[in-house]
Amino acid sequence: MSALRTFLILIIGLVAGLFLARYLPRDTPGLDKTVQSEPDTAIRENVRLARPTLKLLASDAGLRTTALATVVSQPTIIVAAIADFAGARQLSVETGHGQTVPVITVVTADEIHGIALLRTAKTLNNVEILETEAGAGSLQLGRRVVLQTPTENYDAQVNSAATQDELGAYHYAIKTTKATRGDAAAIIDPGAGKLLGLVKSGNSGDFYAGAVGNEPLNQLIARIGINRERTLDEYTHYYYGETTLGRLTVLEQFVASEQFANAIRFGESIRDLDVYTQKHSTPLLETAFVGAAQQSIDNKKWRRAIDLIDEAEQVVGLKENLRLLRAEAYQAVGDLESALDDLLALENPDAHRVRVMVIENAIAAGQSSGQSGLSLLQRAAAADPDYAPYHRLLGETLARQGDMAGALVALERAIALDPSIALELDPLLSRLRARRNTPPLTEVPIQRRRSTLYVNARVNGSTETFRFLFDTGASYTAITSETALRLGINNIFFGAPVVELETANGRVFTTTATLGSIDVSGARVDNVEAVILESMSGVDGLLGQSFLRHFDVSIDRTRGVIAFNRRLDE
Repeated sequence: MSALRTFLILIIGLVAGLFLARYLPRDTPGLDKTVQSEPDTAIRENVRLARPTLKLLASDAGLRTTALATVVSQPTIIVAAIADFAGARQLSVETGHGQTVPVITVVTADEIHGIALLRTAKTLNNVEILETEAGAGSLQLGRRVVLQTPTENYDAQVNSAATQDELGAYHYAIKTTKATRGDAAAIIDPGAGKLLGLVKSGNSGDFYAGAVGNEPLNQLIARIGINRERTLDEYTHYYYGETTLGRLTVLEQFVASEQFANAIRFGESIRDLDVYTQKHSTPLLETAFVGAAQQSIDNKKWRRAIDLIDEAEQVVGLKENLRLLRAEAYQAVGDLESALDDLLALENPDAHRVRVMVIENAIAAGQSSGQSGLSLLQRAAAADPDYAPYHRLLGETLARQGDMAGALVALERAIALDPSIALELDPLLSRLRARRNTPPLTEVPIQRRRSTLYVNARVNGSTETFRFLFDTGASYTAITSETALRLGINNIFFGAPVVELETANGRVFTTTATLGSIDVSGARVDNVEAVILESMSGVDGLLGQSFLRHFDVSIDRTRGVIAFNRRLDE
Protein backbone atom coordinates (compact mmCIF):
# COMPACT_ATOMS: atom_id res chain seq x y z
CA MET A 1 0.00 0.00 0.00
CA SER A 2 2.79 2.41 0.90
CA ALA A 3 4.64 1.52 -2.30
CA LEU A 4 1.55 2.34 -4.32
CA ARG A 5 1.21 5.72 -2.57
CA THR A 6 4.81 6.58 -3.32
CA PHE A 7 4.36 5.62 -6.97
CA LEU A 8 1.27 7.83 -7.33
CA ILE A 9 3.11 10.82 -5.78
CA LEU A 10 5.96 10.43 -8.28
CA ILE A 11 3.53 10.24 -11.22
CA ILE A 12 1.71 13.41 -10.06
CA GLY A 13 5.04 15.34 -9.61
CA LEU A 14 6.24 14.32 -13.06
CA VAL A 15 3.02 15.50 -14.72
CA ALA A 16 3.11 18.81 -12.83
CA GLY A 17 6.72 19.44 -13.86
CA LEU A 18 5.94 18.75 -17.51
CA PHE A 19 2.98 21.14 -17.35
CA LEU A 20 5.02 23.98 -15.82
CA ALA A 21 7.84 23.52 -18.32
CA ARG A 22 5.40 23.56 -21.23
CA TYR A 23 3.19 26.53 -20.36
CA LEU A 24 5.06 29.00 -18.10
CA PRO A 25 7.18 31.78 -19.91
CA ARG A 26 10.94 31.39 -19.82
CA ASP A 27 11.65 35.21 -19.42
CA THR A 28 10.19 37.86 -17.16
CA PRO A 29 7.67 39.96 -19.12
CA GLY A 30 8.46 43.64 -19.90
CA LEU A 31 12.29 43.43 -19.87
CA ASP A 32 14.27 43.85 -23.04
CA LYS A 33 17.54 42.35 -21.82
CA THR A 34 18.38 40.55 -18.55
CA VAL A 35 21.36 39.09 -16.80
CA GLN A 36 21.24 36.27 -14.23
CA SER A 37 22.77 37.02 -10.85
CA GLU A 38 23.44 34.50 -8.10
CA PRO A 39 23.45 36.21 -4.72
CA ASP A 40 24.55 34.44 -1.56
CA THR A 41 20.96 33.30 -0.96
CA ALA A 42 21.29 31.22 -4.11
CA ILE A 43 18.01 32.68 -5.38
CA ARG A 44 18.23 33.44 -9.11
CA GLU A 45 16.64 36.77 -10.28
CA ASN A 46 16.38 38.76 -13.51
CA VAL A 47 18.00 42.29 -13.64
CA ARG A 48 17.24 44.87 -16.37
CA LEU A 49 20.29 46.24 -18.25
CA ALA A 50 20.53 50.04 -18.06
CA ARG A 51 20.92 52.05 -21.25
CA PRO A 52 24.49 52.52 -22.48
CA THR A 53 23.94 56.30 -22.67
CA LEU A 54 24.83 57.79 -19.27
CA LYS A 55 24.91 61.15 -17.54
CA LEU A 56 28.39 62.66 -17.47
CA LEU A 57 28.79 64.85 -14.37
CA ALA A 58 31.60 67.42 -14.45
CA SER A 59 32.43 69.87 -11.66
CA ASP A 60 34.97 72.66 -11.35
CA ALA A 61 35.28 75.43 -8.73
CA GLY A 62 31.78 74.78 -7.40
CA LEU A 63 30.16 74.67 -10.84
CA ARG A 64 28.47 71.46 -11.94
CA THR A 65 27.47 70.61 -15.49
CA THR A 66 25.75 67.58 -16.98
CA ALA A 67 26.47 66.07 -20.38
CA LEU A 68 26.18 62.61 -21.92
CA ALA A 69 28.55 59.69 -22.45
CA THR A 70 28.19 56.21 -23.93
CA VAL A 71 29.59 52.87 -22.76
CA VAL A 72 31.62 51.17 -25.48
CA SER A 73 33.80 48.08 -25.83
CA GLN A 74 34.27 47.38 -22.08
CA PRO A 75 32.22 48.00 -18.91
CA THR A 76 34.85 50.53 -17.72
CA ILE A 77 35.19 52.51 -21.00
CA ILE A 78 32.97 55.41 -22.05
CA VAL A 79 33.17 57.79 -25.01
CA ALA A 80 32.41 61.51 -24.55
CA ALA A 81 32.94 64.89 -26.19
CA ILE A 82 36.17 66.53 -25.06
CA ALA A 83 34.42 69.88 -24.64
CA ASP A 84 32.15 68.31 -22.02
CA PHE A 85 34.93 67.28 -19.63
CA ALA A 86 38.15 69.19 -20.43
CA GLY A 87 39.17 71.29 -17.44
CA ALA A 88 36.91 69.50 -14.95
CA ARG A 89 38.38 68.97 -11.48
CA GLN A 90 36.06 66.02 -10.85
CA LEU A 91 34.29 63.78 -13.34
CA SER A 92 31.86 60.91 -12.88
CA VAL A 93 29.09 59.03 -14.67
CA GLU A 94 25.64 58.08 -13.46
CA THR A 95 23.89 55.00 -14.84
CA GLY A 96 20.19 54.43 -15.30
CA HIS A 97 20.25 52.33 -12.11
CA GLY A 98 21.56 55.30 -10.14
CA GLN A 99 25.11 53.99 -9.82
CA THR A 100 27.64 56.86 -9.73
CA VAL A 101 31.23 56.01 -10.62
CA PRO A 102 34.21 58.39 -10.83
CA VAL A 103 36.15 58.78 -14.08
CA ILE A 104 39.87 58.45 -13.42
CA THR A 105 41.78 58.64 -16.72
CA VAL A 106 41.62 59.66 -20.36
CA VAL A 107 42.43 56.46 -22.24
CA THR A 108 42.96 58.07 -25.65
CA ALA A 109 41.56 61.05 -27.52
CA ASP A 110 40.92 62.40 -31.01
CA GLU A 111 41.20 66.17 -30.62
CA ILE A 112 40.45 66.76 -34.31
CA HIS A 113 37.00 65.17 -34.01
CA GLY A 114 36.62 66.32 -30.40
CA ILE A 115 35.96 62.92 -28.76
CA ALA A 116 37.80 60.78 -26.21
CA LEU A 117 37.62 57.44 -24.41
CA LEU A 118 37.51 57.67 -20.61
CA ARG A 119 38.05 54.99 -17.98
CA THR A 120 35.84 54.65 -14.89
CA ALA A 121 37.21 53.73 -11.47
CA LYS A 122 35.23 50.47 -11.41
CA THR A 123 32.98 48.37 -13.56
CA LEU A 124 29.62 49.81 -14.53
CA ASN A 125 27.20 47.15 -13.34
CA ASN A 126 24.21 46.01 -15.32
CA VAL A 127 24.75 48.47 -18.15
CA GLU A 128 24.47 47.57 -21.81
CA ILE A 129 27.78 47.83 -23.69
CA LEU A 130 27.55 49.04 -27.27
CA GLU A 131 29.70 47.67 -30.04
CA THR A 132 30.54 49.99 -32.94
CA GLU A 133 29.62 49.15 -36.50
CA ALA A 134 32.66 47.87 -38.36
CA GLY A 135 34.19 49.66 -41.32
CA ALA A 136 33.69 53.32 -42.19
CA GLY A 137 30.96 55.56 -43.54
CA SER A 138 28.26 54.52 -41.09
CA LEU A 139 26.29 57.75 -41.48
CA GLN A 140 25.32 57.65 -45.14
CA LEU A 141 22.93 60.35 -46.32
CA GLY A 142 19.34 59.30 -45.74
CA ARG A 143 20.11 56.43 -43.32
CA ARG A 144 17.50 55.85 -40.63
CA VAL A 145 18.99 55.94 -37.13
CA VAL A 146 17.99 56.30 -33.48
CA LEU A 147 19.34 59.02 -31.15
CA GLN A 148 19.53 57.76 -27.61
CA THR A 149 19.43 59.75 -24.37
CA PRO A 150 19.52 58.22 -20.86
CA THR A 151 15.71 58.14 -20.85
CA GLU A 152 14.38 58.19 -24.43
CA ASN A 153 14.99 57.14 -28.01
CA TYR A 154 14.30 59.43 -30.98
CA ASP A 155 13.81 58.30 -34.55
CA ALA A 156 16.07 60.28 -36.84
CA GLN A 157 17.71 60.40 -40.26
CA VAL A 158 21.14 61.43 -41.54
CA ASN A 159 20.36 64.79 -43.11
CA SER A 160 23.60 65.63 -44.92
CA ALA A 161 26.60 64.06 -46.57
CA ALA A 162 29.89 64.29 -44.72
CA THR A 163 31.51 67.71 -44.60
CA GLN A 164 35.20 68.09 -43.86
CA ASP A 165 36.40 70.97 -41.72
CA GLU A 166 39.72 72.81 -41.91
CA LEU A 167 41.41 70.34 -39.55
CA GLY A 168 40.33 67.33 -41.60
CA ALA A 169 37.48 66.10 -39.38
CA TYR A 170 34.27 64.80 -40.98
CA HIS A 171 30.90 65.91 -39.58
CA TYR A 172 27.29 65.01 -40.32
CA ALA A 173 23.90 66.56 -39.68
CA ILE A 174 21.14 64.51 -38.03
CA LYS A 175 17.46 65.45 -38.01
CA THR A 176 14.97 63.88 -35.60
CA THR A 177 11.27 63.38 -36.25
CA LYS A 178 10.42 65.37 -33.13
CA ALA A 179 12.17 67.81 -30.84
CA THR A 180 14.41 66.22 -28.23
CA ARG A 181 14.60 67.07 -24.56
CA GLY A 182 18.36 67.27 -24.46
CA ASP A 183 21.55 66.57 -26.36
CA ALA A 184 21.74 62.98 -27.56
CA ALA A 185 25.03 61.14 -27.19
CA ALA A 186 24.61 57.88 -29.09
CA ILE A 187 23.60 57.33 -32.72
CA ILE A 188 22.40 53.72 -32.97
CA ASP A 189 21.33 51.40 -35.77
CA PRO A 190 17.66 50.62 -34.95
CA GLY A 191 17.97 47.05 -36.24
CA ALA A 192 21.38 45.73 -35.25
CA GLY A 193 21.78 47.92 -32.17
CA LYS A 194 25.30 48.91 -33.21
CA LEU A 195 26.86 52.27 -32.32
CA LEU A 196 27.10 54.36 -35.51
CA GLY A 197 28.45 57.60 -34.07
CA LEU A 198 27.98 60.41 -31.58
CA VAL A 199 26.29 63.79 -31.50
CA LYS A 200 28.54 66.22 -29.61
CA SER A 201 27.17 69.71 -30.46
CA GLY A 202 24.72 71.78 -32.45
CA ASN A 203 21.40 70.80 -30.87
CA SER A 204 18.53 73.06 -31.99
CA GLY A 205 15.57 70.94 -30.88
CA ASP A 206 15.31 68.58 -33.85
CA PHE A 207 18.52 69.28 -35.77
CA TYR A 208 22.08 68.29 -34.84
CA ALA A 209 24.98 69.66 -36.87
CA GLY A 210 27.91 68.14 -34.97
CA ALA A 211 27.59 64.39 -35.50
CA VAL A 212 30.72 62.20 -35.70
CA GLY A 213 30.67 58.84 -37.53
CA ASN A 214 31.99 55.42 -36.54
CA GLU A 215 35.45 55.59 -38.12
CA PRO A 216 37.09 57.84 -35.46
CA LEU A 217 35.32 55.75 -32.77
CA ASN A 218 36.81 52.51 -34.15
CA GLN A 219 40.25 54.11 -34.33
CA LEU A 220 40.03 55.18 -30.68
CA ILE A 221 38.93 51.69 -29.56
CA ALA A 222 41.79 50.13 -31.49
CA ARG A 223 44.24 52.25 -29.48
CA ILE A 224 43.04 51.03 -26.07
CA GLY A 225 46.08 49.71 -24.20
CA ILE A 226 48.54 51.26 -26.64
CA ASN A 227 48.76 54.88 -25.46
CA ARG A 228 49.65 55.82 -21.91
CA GLU A 229 46.51 56.90 -20.13
CA ARG A 230 46.50 60.42 -18.67
CA THR A 231 44.85 61.63 -15.48
CA LEU A 232 42.24 64.35 -15.87
CA ASP A 233 44.72 67.02 -14.73
CA GLU A 234 47.40 65.73 -17.10
CA TYR A 235 45.02 65.74 -20.01
CA THR A 236 43.73 69.23 -19.16
CA HIS A 237 47.27 70.63 -19.27
CA TYR A 238 48.00 68.77 -22.49
CA TYR A 239 44.75 69.76 -24.22
CA TYR A 240 44.83 73.47 -23.34
CA GLY A 241 48.58 73.82 -23.72
CA GLU A 242 49.49 71.68 -26.73
CA THR A 243 46.47 71.27 -29.02
CA THR A 244 45.14 73.77 -31.52
CA LEU A 245 41.50 73.56 -30.44
CA GLY A 246 42.42 73.57 -26.76
CA ARG A 247 44.46 76.74 -27.04
CA LEU A 248 41.64 78.45 -28.93
CA THR A 249 39.25 77.36 -26.18
CA VAL A 250 41.45 79.12 -23.61
CA LEU A 251 41.37 82.28 -25.71
CA GLU A 252 37.57 82.05 -26.01
CA GLN A 253 37.25 81.71 -22.24
CA PHE A 254 39.45 84.76 -21.60
CA VAL A 255 37.32 86.85 -23.96
CA ALA A 256 34.01 85.53 -22.60
CA SER A 257 35.06 86.40 -19.03
CA GLU A 258 36.24 89.88 -20.15
CA GLN A 259 39.85 89.19 -19.17
CA PHE A 260 40.89 91.21 -22.18
CA ALA A 261 44.51 91.84 -21.18
CA ASN A 262 45.06 88.10 -20.66
CA ALA A 263 43.29 87.37 -23.93
CA ILE A 264 45.58 89.74 -25.83
CA ARG A 265 48.76 88.32 -24.30
CA PHE A 266 47.71 84.70 -24.82
CA GLY A 267 46.25 85.30 -28.28
CA GLU A 268 49.42 86.97 -29.51
CA SER A 269 51.52 84.09 -28.13
CA ILE A 270 49.60 81.41 -30.08
CA ARG A 271 48.44 83.30 -33.16
CA ASP A 272 51.32 82.37 -35.45
CA LEU A 273 51.59 78.69 -34.46
CA ASP A 274 49.60 77.54 -37.49
CA VAL A 275 47.26 78.82 -40.18
CA TYR A 276 44.12 77.49 -38.46
CA THR A 277 44.99 79.20 -35.18
CA GLN A 278 45.78 82.46 -36.95
CA LYS A 279 42.44 82.46 -38.77
CA HIS A 280 40.28 81.59 -35.76
CA SER A 281 42.17 83.64 -33.17
CA THR A 282 41.88 86.85 -35.20
CA PRO A 283 38.19 87.63 -34.45
CA LEU A 284 38.73 86.73 -30.80
CA LEU A 285 41.72 89.08 -30.58
CA GLU A 286 39.72 91.84 -32.28
CA THR A 287 37.03 91.47 -29.62
CA ALA A 288 39.68 91.52 -26.90
CA PHE A 289 41.31 94.69 -28.25
CA VAL A 290 37.91 96.42 -28.52
CA GLY A 291 37.02 95.43 -24.96
CA ALA A 292 40.38 96.54 -23.54
CA ALA A 293 40.30 99.86 -25.42
CA GLN A 294 36.73 100.55 -24.31
CA GLN A 295 37.67 99.86 -20.69
CA SER A 296 40.57 102.34 -20.99
CA ILE A 297 38.30 104.99 -22.50
CA ASP A 298 35.67 104.43 -19.81
CA ASN A 299 38.41 105.08 -17.25
CA LYS A 300 39.62 108.13 -19.22
CA LYS A 301 42.97 106.47 -19.92
CA TRP A 302 43.10 107.93 -23.41
CA ARG A 303 46.76 107.30 -24.16
CA ARG A 304 46.45 103.68 -23.02
CA ALA A 305 43.51 103.25 -25.40
CA ILE A 306 45.52 104.73 -28.29
CA ASP A 307 48.47 102.42 -27.53
CA LEU A 308 46.18 99.36 -27.44
CA ILE A 309 44.59 100.19 -30.77
CA ASP A 310 47.99 100.93 -32.32
CA GLU A 311 49.00 97.43 -31.18
CA ALA A 312 45.79 95.98 -32.63
CA GLU A 313 46.55 97.64 -35.96
CA GLN A 314 49.85 95.74 -36.13
CA VAL A 315 48.41 92.41 -34.96
CA VAL A 316 44.96 92.07 -36.53
CA GLY A 317 44.38 95.28 -38.48
CA LEU A 318 41.72 97.88 -37.77
CA LYS A 319 37.99 97.56 -38.29
CA GLU A 320 35.36 100.27 -37.91
CA ASN A 321 34.81 99.87 -34.17
CA LEU A 322 38.50 100.17 -33.31
CA ARG A 323 38.93 103.22 -35.57
CA LEU A 324 35.99 104.94 -33.91
CA LEU A 325 37.40 104.25 -30.44
CA ARG A 326 40.84 105.58 -31.42
CA ALA A 327 39.29 108.69 -32.99
CA GLU A 328 37.45 109.30 -29.71
CA ALA A 329 40.70 108.94 -27.75
CA TYR A 330 42.61 111.21 -30.15
CA GLN A 331 39.90 113.84 -29.82
CA ALA A 332 40.08 113.63 -26.02
CA VAL A 333 43.82 114.38 -26.05
CA GLY A 334 43.43 117.14 -28.65
CA ASP A 335 45.06 115.36 -31.59
CA LEU A 336 42.32 116.22 -34.07
CA GLU A 337 44.39 115.57 -37.18
CA SER A 338 44.91 111.95 -36.12
CA ALA A 339 41.26 111.67 -35.11
CA LEU A 340 40.22 112.77 -38.58
CA ASP A 341 42.65 110.29 -40.16
CA ASP A 342 40.69 107.46 -38.53
CA LEU A 343 37.31 109.02 -39.26
CA LEU A 344 38.10 109.51 -42.94
CA ALA A 345 39.02 105.81 -43.18
CA LEU A 346 35.55 104.71 -41.99
CA GLU A 347 33.18 103.12 -44.47
CA ASN A 348 30.21 102.93 -42.13
CA PRO A 349 27.13 104.85 -43.39
CA ASP A 350 27.15 106.83 -40.14
CA ALA A 351 30.77 107.91 -40.67
CA HIS A 352 29.75 111.30 -42.13
CA ARG A 353 27.67 112.14 -39.09
CA VAL A 354 30.41 111.04 -36.71
CA ARG A 355 33.08 113.08 -38.50
CA VAL A 356 30.96 116.23 -38.46
CA MET A 357 30.08 115.67 -34.81
CA VAL A 358 33.73 115.22 -33.80
CA ILE A 359 34.85 118.35 -35.65
CA GLU A 360 31.93 120.42 -34.34
CA ASN A 361 32.56 119.30 -30.78
CA ALA A 362 36.27 120.02 -31.10
CA ILE A 363 35.71 123.52 -32.47
CA ALA A 364 33.00 124.27 -29.90
CA ALA A 365 35.34 123.16 -27.12
CA GLY A 366 38.04 125.50 -28.40
CA GLN A 367 40.39 122.65 -29.23
CA SER A 368 40.81 123.78 -32.80
CA SER A 369 41.15 127.26 -34.15
CA GLY A 370 42.72 129.16 -37.00
CA GLN A 371 44.34 127.16 -39.73
CA SER A 372 44.17 123.89 -37.74
CA GLY A 373 40.38 123.94 -37.67
CA LEU A 374 40.17 124.85 -41.32
CA SER A 375 42.58 122.05 -42.15
CA LEU A 376 40.32 119.47 -40.54
CA LEU A 377 37.26 120.72 -42.36
CA GLN A 378 38.97 121.11 -45.69
CA ARG A 379 40.39 117.59 -45.48
CA ALA A 380 36.96 116.17 -44.69
CA ALA A 381 35.36 118.06 -47.58
CA ALA A 382 38.13 117.02 -49.97
CA ALA A 383 37.71 113.37 -48.98
CA ASP A 384 33.95 113.49 -49.64
CA PRO A 385 33.21 116.54 -51.81
CA ASP A 386 29.52 115.72 -52.29
CA TYR A 387 28.56 115.71 -48.61
CA ALA A 388 26.73 118.99 -47.92
CA PRO A 389 27.23 119.18 -44.11
CA TYR A 390 31.01 119.37 -44.59
CA HIS A 391 30.66 122.44 -46.82
CA ARG A 392 28.12 124.00 -44.48
CA LEU A 393 30.36 123.56 -41.45
CA LEU A 394 33.32 124.86 -43.43
CA GLY A 395 31.32 127.93 -44.50
CA GLU A 396 30.13 128.66 -40.96
CA THR A 397 33.69 128.31 -39.63
CA LEU A 398 35.12 130.59 -42.32
CA ALA A 399 32.39 133.15 -41.57
CA ARG A 400 33.34 133.18 -37.88
CA GLN A 401 36.96 133.72 -38.87
CA GLY A 402 36.08 136.63 -41.18
CA ASP A 403 36.67 135.01 -44.56
CA MET A 404 33.42 136.22 -46.14
CA ALA A 405 34.29 135.22 -49.70
CA GLY A 406 35.42 131.72 -48.67
CA ALA A 407 32.37 131.28 -46.47
CA LEU A 408 30.04 132.22 -49.30
CA VAL A 409 31.68 129.72 -51.65
CA ALA A 410 31.37 126.89 -49.11
CA LEU A 411 27.77 127.70 -48.15
CA GLU A 412 26.63 128.09 -51.73
CA ARG A 413 28.23 124.70 -52.48
CA ALA A 414 26.34 123.18 -49.52
CA ILE A 415 23.03 124.54 -50.83
CA ALA A 416 23.76 123.25 -54.33
CA LEU A 417 24.27 119.77 -52.86
CA ASP A 418 21.27 119.99 -50.51
CA PRO A 419 18.68 122.62 -51.53
CA SER A 420 16.58 121.85 -48.45
CA ILE A 421 18.95 123.91 -46.27
CA ALA A 422 18.68 127.07 -48.40
CA LEU A 423 15.94 128.69 -46.32
CA GLU A 424 17.81 128.03 -43.09
CA LEU A 425 21.05 129.50 -44.43
CA ASP A 426 19.52 132.48 -46.21
CA PRO A 427 19.92 134.99 -43.31
CA LEU A 428 23.58 134.05 -42.95
CA LEU A 429 24.16 134.32 -46.68
CA SER A 430 22.57 137.78 -46.74
CA ARG A 431 24.86 138.98 -43.97
CA LEU A 432 27.88 137.48 -45.66
CA ARG A 433 27.10 139.11 -48.98
CA ALA A 434 26.76 142.46 -47.22
CA ARG A 435 30.02 141.92 -45.41
CA ARG A 436 31.77 140.85 -48.59
CA ASN A 437 30.84 144.23 -50.07
CA THR A 438 31.89 146.09 -46.93
CA PRO A 439 35.51 146.85 -46.07
CA PRO A 440 36.52 145.54 -42.65
CA LEU A 441 36.98 149.13 -41.52
CA THR A 442 35.06 152.10 -42.93
CA GLU A 443 35.68 155.65 -41.78
CA VAL A 444 32.97 158.25 -42.45
CA PRO A 445 33.46 162.02 -42.01
CA ILE A 446 31.38 163.50 -39.17
CA GLN A 447 28.65 165.99 -39.99
CA ARG A 448 27.82 167.91 -36.82
CA ARG A 449 25.30 170.40 -35.63
CA ARG A 450 26.11 171.21 -32.04
CA SER A 451 26.11 167.83 -30.25
CA THR A 452 24.17 166.02 -32.96
CA LEU A 453 25.96 163.82 -35.52
CA TYR A 454 24.79 163.06 -39.05
CA VAL A 455 25.89 160.70 -41.85
CA ASN A 456 24.94 160.35 -45.50
CA ALA A 457 23.74 156.97 -46.77
CA ARG A 458 22.37 155.29 -49.86
CA VAL A 459 19.25 153.14 -49.40
CA ASN A 460 18.17 150.16 -51.50
CA GLY A 461 21.04 150.71 -53.92
CA SER A 462 19.78 154.14 -55.00
CA THR A 463 22.12 156.76 -56.38
CA GLU A 464 20.40 159.38 -54.25
CA THR A 465 22.02 160.22 -50.91
CA PHE A 466 19.88 160.50 -47.77
CA ARG A 467 20.80 162.37 -44.59
CA PHE A 468 20.53 160.24 -41.39
CA LEU A 469 20.73 161.26 -37.79
CA PHE A 470 23.38 159.09 -36.06
CA ASP A 471 21.86 157.70 -32.81
CA THR A 472 23.49 154.74 -31.04
CA GLY A 473 20.73 154.78 -28.41
CA ALA A 474 17.89 154.11 -30.85
CA SER A 475 16.71 150.49 -31.18
CA TYR A 476 15.43 150.95 -34.71
CA THR A 477 16.63 152.63 -37.83
CA ALA A 478 13.95 155.05 -39.02
CA ILE A 479 12.96 156.82 -42.24
CA THR A 480 10.34 159.48 -42.80
CA SER A 481 7.17 158.73 -44.73
CA GLU A 482 8.40 161.12 -47.45
CA THR A 483 11.66 159.14 -47.73
CA ALA A 484 9.65 155.91 -47.96
CA LEU A 485 7.63 157.28 -50.84
CA ARG A 486 10.81 158.47 -52.61
CA LEU A 487 12.14 154.89 -52.24
CA GLY A 488 8.96 153.42 -53.72
CA ILE A 489 7.66 151.99 -50.46
CA ASN A 490 3.94 152.56 -51.04
CA ASN A 491 2.27 150.44 -48.34
CA ILE A 492 3.31 152.64 -45.45
CA PHE A 493 -0.26 153.16 -44.28
CA PHE A 494 -2.08 149.98 -45.30
CA GLY A 495 -0.93 146.39 -44.70
CA ALA A 496 2.42 147.21 -43.09
CA PRO A 497 3.33 145.76 -39.67
CA VAL A 498 2.84 148.11 -36.70
CA VAL A 499 5.14 148.52 -33.67
CA GLU A 500 4.92 150.59 -30.48
CA LEU A 501 7.79 153.01 -29.75
CA GLU A 502 8.85 155.11 -26.80
CA THR A 503 9.93 158.57 -28.04
CA ALA A 504 10.79 161.91 -26.47
CA ASN A 505 7.21 162.93 -27.16
CA GLY A 506 5.74 159.82 -25.55
CA ARG A 507 4.49 156.47 -26.79
CA VAL A 508 3.58 156.19 -30.49
CA PHE A 509 2.46 153.47 -32.92
CA THR A 510 4.06 153.31 -36.33
CA THR A 511 4.48 151.01 -39.30
CA THR A 512 7.64 149.14 -40.24
CA ALA A 513 9.42 148.21 -43.43
CA THR A 514 12.47 146.10 -44.36
CA LEU A 515 14.98 148.11 -46.32
CA GLY A 516 16.90 146.15 -48.94
CA SER A 517 20.18 147.75 -47.90
CA ILE A 518 21.76 150.78 -46.24
CA ASP A 519 25.24 151.80 -47.37
CA VAL A 520 27.20 154.40 -45.40
CA SER A 521 30.29 155.14 -47.50
CA GLY A 522 30.85 151.37 -47.99
CA ALA A 523 29.67 150.19 -44.59
CA ARG A 524 26.71 148.18 -45.85
CA VAL A 525 24.01 146.07 -44.22
CA ASP A 526 21.30 144.20 -46.12
CA ASN A 527 17.71 143.64 -44.97
CA VAL A 528 17.60 146.35 -42.33
CA GLU A 529 14.41 146.58 -40.28
CA ALA A 530 13.22 150.20 -40.07
CA VAL A 531 10.26 152.12 -38.69
CA ILE A 532 8.47 154.82 -40.67
CA LEU A 533 7.89 158.11 -38.89
CA GLU A 534 5.65 160.93 -40.12
CA SER A 535 8.45 163.47 -40.15
CA MET A 536 11.85 164.24 -38.64
CA SER A 537 13.31 167.74 -38.37
CA GLY A 538 15.85 168.40 -41.13
CA VAL A 539 16.77 164.75 -41.85
CA ASP A 540 15.56 161.85 -44.00
CA GLY A 541 15.95 159.26 -41.33
CA LEU A 542 17.72 157.98 -38.23
CA LEU A 543 20.50 155.40 -38.13
CA GLY A 544 19.81 153.13 -35.12
CA GLN A 545 20.86 149.72 -33.76
CA SER A 546 19.13 147.64 -36.43
CA PHE A 547 21.99 148.91 -38.64
CA LEU A 548 24.70 149.79 -36.11
CA ARG A 549 24.74 146.44 -34.27
CA HIS A 550 26.54 144.92 -37.25
CA PHE A 551 29.59 147.05 -36.47
CA ASP A 552 31.86 148.07 -33.67
CA VAL A 553 31.40 151.83 -33.90
CA SER A 554 33.87 154.39 -32.57
CA ILE A 555 33.86 158.20 -32.86
CA ASP A 556 37.19 159.96 -33.29
CA ARG A 557 36.31 163.61 -32.65
CA THR A 558 39.93 164.65 -33.05
CA ARG A 559 40.08 163.35 -36.60
CA GLY A 560 36.41 164.07 -37.21
CA VAL A 561 35.44 160.57 -38.33
CA ILE A 562 33.12 157.74 -37.32
CA ALA A 563 34.77 154.32 -37.71
CA PHE A 564 32.56 151.36 -38.69
CA ASN A 565 34.49 148.14 -37.92
CA ARG A 566 32.62 145.09 -39.22
CA ARG A 567 31.85 142.62 -36.44
CA LEU A 568 32.90 139.00 -37.06
CA ASP A 569 30.81 137.33 -34.35
CA GLU A 570 27.29 137.79 -35.69
